[in-house]
Order: sequence, then C-alpha cells, then structure tokens
Amino acid sequence: MCMLKGMTFGWGAQRGDYRKAATRDSLKALKDTGAEWIALSFWTWQANVFSTEIEFDYGYTVTDHDLQRVIEMARNLDLKVVMKPVVNSRDGFWRGMNELSRHLTTSTRCKARLTG
Repeated sequence: MCMLKGMTFGWGAQRGDYRKAATRDSLKALKDTGAEWIALSFWTWQANVFSTEIEFDYGYTVTDHDLQRVIEMARNLDLKVVMKPVVNSRDGFWRGMNELSRHLTTSTRCKARLTG
C-alpha cells in the first residue's frame, strides 16, 4: 500500500499571498515534518449552482502567477503538488450541489454502465 504524506496548503490565500517569504517559510516547515506532497487548494466563484460561468476576481483571488510561484517554491523543496481548485456558489448553496457535479455524476454512471 502506498502512503502519501502531505496536506492541503494555502486554503484562503488571496492575491499575492503565495509570493510572500512567509509562504516559502511555511512550505519549508511543512517539508521538515516529512511531508512529500501539498494539495494546493484555491477557490473562486460562480453566481449560483446553475451557472455555467466561473468568475475570477484577480483583485482578490490568487492569480496564475501566484500559483506558478508557489508551485516553483514547492518543487524547489522537492514537494510534489496536486492542484485542488474549488468553485463556491454566491447563492449560498453548497458547492457540491452545482450543475456540473450533477452532470459529472450522471455522465460517470452512464459511462460505467456502458463499459462495465
């Protein structure tokens, strides 16, 4: 059995946070615990659970440059990175209730029936 050693990193980060020295220090401290992986979790919005558009507010949420920088920092410490994007709904419904989730679930069931 394979054991993964790591944890979610950076939940709640805002634009520019991943480019700070504190991020590098935090990654180093995590590496010193024996961690081998980080799940880089970042979020953005959709208007409601039926929306087909995802909003990026780069004045607040992390940017592509922020993500590139923290991935580079992690890799320089020999940490492996898995991306864990999250899309929250502004209408207050739980993100697992969005239309994409239902579509993927239905699609997955149909595919399983066809191949299994």
